[in-house]
Amino acid sequence: MKTKKQIKDRVVYGSASMFAESIGVPEHRSVESKMKAKLVAAIRREIEKSELSHDSVAKLAGVARTNVTGIISGSVTSVTLDRLIRIASALGLSMDLEIKKTA
Repeated sequence: MKTKKQIKDRVVYGSASMFAESIGVPEHRSVESKMKAKLVAAIRREIEKSELSHDSVAKLAGVARTNVTGIISGSVTSVTLDRLIRIASALGLSMDLEIKKTA
């Protein structure tokens, strides 16, 4: 079972959902943020690797260039999972979703 521990002057949480709960973020938002972060990291890696411009990626994915630029710069609060998946797919990335029961 994951728990939180007090270490010196800080608290270490056993999971992201425990931390989210402690600051008042609903669990579903915590899960969504984690999924977004993983997608953004993969998208960034692929854009760097393929040396595509933001405009090229936007055209491939059928989204605005400002969306791609925002994602690369880390501004993902208003970006939907659907849009991130569309961009990842346009870059040739595939995804697997694992669903499991929490403890």
